[in-house]
Amino acid sequence: MNIFDTLYLKYDFQVIVLMLVLLNADYLAYYFYNRWKLAELKADRNKEEIQTEGKSSREAFLVQRGAESIPLPVETIAYFYRDGDYNYLATFEAERYLVSQSLDEVEGQLDKVEFFRANRKFIV
Repeated sequence: MNIFDTLYLKYDFQVIVLMLVLLNADYLAYYFYNRWKLAELKADRNKEEIQTEGKSSREAFLVQRGAESIPLPVETIAYFYRDGDYNYLATFEAERYLVSQSLDEVEGQLDKVEFFRANRKFIV
């Protein structure tokens, strides 16, 4: 039996080609939809980064030395740490001061470029 003598090329072949075209069009639409969503997520992430970069960080921290509060410039701070129930900051001159805020609050007030959270007890 010869395929050219049957009705396969007249009816079935056209249906199969149409189904393949529709299936490929579906995958193409799915591909472009995912690219659009990914571009949207990247744009949102970039917008958030720009907003966080625009935040001004603190220029000085109020620290406790005895009964007095001293403003200490951020440029002199080496790191923050937790020792027991108290939070401290250490300067580059190896001085240690008591900080009244939690490390989470301090982290929110610092510039993300200059300081990072090393672990739950240190901000370097």
